[in-house]
Amino acid sequence: MKALPQAARWYLYGIWATASLAITSALAWATPVTNPFPLLLVGLVTFVFADVFAVNFKIDDQDDQDGMLMTVVDTINIFLVATAGAYGVLVTFVGSLISDAVNRRPWYKGLFNAAQRSLTFLTMVAIYNVVCGPLARPFEGWRGLLALIIMSAVYFVMNTVLVALIVALVNGQPLLTIYTESLLQVHWIQFITLPLGAVLAVMWSVEPWMLFPALIPLIMAYRSIKAMSSLQVQSQRSAELAADAQRLASKLERLQDTTTAMLSSDELQPLLEVVSYRLAAMMGASAAWAMLIDQQPSVVAARDLPNPFPLDLASCAAELHHHILRQIDTTAWPQPPPWPFVLLIPMLTGGHLIGGFGLAFTQPPTLADDDQRVLLAFAAQTALAVERTQLFDQLQTKQEELIRTSKLAALGTFAAGIAHEFNNLLTAIYGFAQLGLSTENVAEKNDALDVALRTSKRGQSITAGLLTFARRRDSRRELCQIREVLDETLMLVERQLAKANVTIRREYEPTPATFCEPGQIAQVVLNLITNARDAMAESQGGALVLGLREHEGQIELRVSDTGVGIADNLLEQIFQPFVTTKSTLDSGATSGTGLGLAISQNIIESHHGTISVSSTLGQGTTISVRLPIITVEDTPDPPATEGQRVVNA
Repeated sequence: MKALPQAARWYLYGIWATASLAITSALAWATPVTNPFPLLLVGLVTFVFADVFAVNFKIDDQDDQDGMLMTVVDTINIFLVATAGAYGVLVTFVGSLISDAVNRRPWYKGLFNAAQRSLTFLTMVAIYNVVCGPLARPFEGWRGLLALIIMSAVYFVMNTVLVALIVALVNGQPLLTIYTESLLQVHWIQFITLPLGAVLAVMWSVEPWMLFPALIPLIMAYRSIKAMSSLQVQSQRSAELAADAQRLASKLERLQDTTTAMLSSDELQPLLEVVSYRLAAMMGASAAWAMLIDQQPSVVAARDLPNPFPLDLASCAAELHHHILRQIDTTAWPQPPPWPFVLLIPMLTGGHLIGGFGLAFTQPPTLADDDQRVLLAFAAQTALAVERTQLFDQLQTKQEELIRTSKLAALGTFAAGIAHEFNNLLTAIYGFAQLGLSTENVAEKNDALDVALRTSKRGQSITAGLLTFARRRDSRRELCQIREVLDETLMLVERQLAKANVTIRREYEPTPATFCEPGQIAQVVLNLITNARDAMAESQGGALVLGLREHEGQIELRVSDTGVGIADNLLEQIFQPFVTTKSTLDSGATSGTGLGLAISQNIIESHHGTISVSSTLGQGTTISVRLPIITVEDTPDPPATEGQRVVNA
């Protein structure tokens, strides 16, 4: 009461005083009623129950509408006006006080409701007495109908005016605005209960005992309103659930898109850029960033982030170490960033913190428990993807090192033979050079120099093959003839093949040049020749056939041997890493690693080609390599290491 404005308090005092004077005067001058006690008692009980169990009812099913309290008190008031006259104000006054006390309203509000209802009731009594007369039968004739219409209008107007005035005084709003809004809330449904009061009054005048069955329509009206209110509540709840489901579906769709983009990326920075962008869009953040915590925290990806970074990375990392979502108010920082609120989401994998996401907001974000769980789960999945990407990068590096090691190991197999070959070449060059110097015969001198020149060219060819095979520069594809790669590779191993009693047969057909990486193709050829030589070692030699032709728009390279062949149970696994048919190499000198064919397959696949094997146990093996014919230099090709991403080196 003390918190109310002074004008409102004076208004309450005036209403209470006016109601007290009106009730006292009305009871003093009221027309006597025969035995009014039973009537007033029934009316009081009905009034209290009707007022206590009011039903909140929305008129137009609008979500922004608070609704109105529907009761059957209006029926009781109309009934008492025609049957109890001014004495009915006792029911209105006392019943209002009781119902407000039951509903635990403040005393001054309950007293105001009782006073304004009493004034409205007495006004209706005065109207009824003027129109119908104090001793007239309830609502008799056209006068009764006219009285009912006027009383209904006055009832709602007075209630609206008296209540709206106190609301305007308390809130400080314009009176006209409050009156207009209050009158607009009056709806036809509120007039349902008013005619029932007139019907009950007529039934009372005809046969009082029939009042009780006549109450059934009143009870049904109350139950109908309550049922409609329950239906509205359920309908609103269903609409809210549908809206929540729509929001969740939209959020799930965005999360699914983000997860798909996350899983499809094998590179760290694009992965975190996509996730940062999607998280900012999903949460409505002004900016977003992803940071990794290794020895020092660093920002890997960002969206709408100014440069330099406006936040203290060490402080962000310290907050992330709590392993929970942290909402930070940055306004108290010594150098506040552009956004007053920051949400930090840790990326955890196996309880280990690898980094986190930061989302910047201009308003504090509101997150439900479900939202927090979803964000933490999503960040954990991102952490797994980041860990997978880092492991993939490490794996790729190890693969490249293993490929180089395997290449050098394969080259080392022939090192002794190549050294012996070069020693023979140098001996021949040295001897014929001395012969040319020691003779005075011009013809003999020219013959010696010619032999030395041819021997030097052979050494040059062997050196070119070695450089093509063993070079360690970055892979660069160029237009070349596969036949030249074959001949240069054969130059390296001819000596070893001759020592193993392996004869070489070339079955070359003209083929066009194609773009490829000569060193990698040479490695494939060397692996296949080495396998063929080892397969023929048990039979003390054999025939090696190298075929080259153009077939169905591709270059087909074929390496066949007459060795021991491959068992059927190993044939399907022959290209898997560490699967080998060799017990030893070079009569037990070294064990087979099972990596040669796996490396070869990945090199050929990186060139968009295919490799296949056919073998008959005891008769030999044929491996066919097919490469596409690429004649345009700017044709897009993946990096040469892409095909080597599986551990095949």
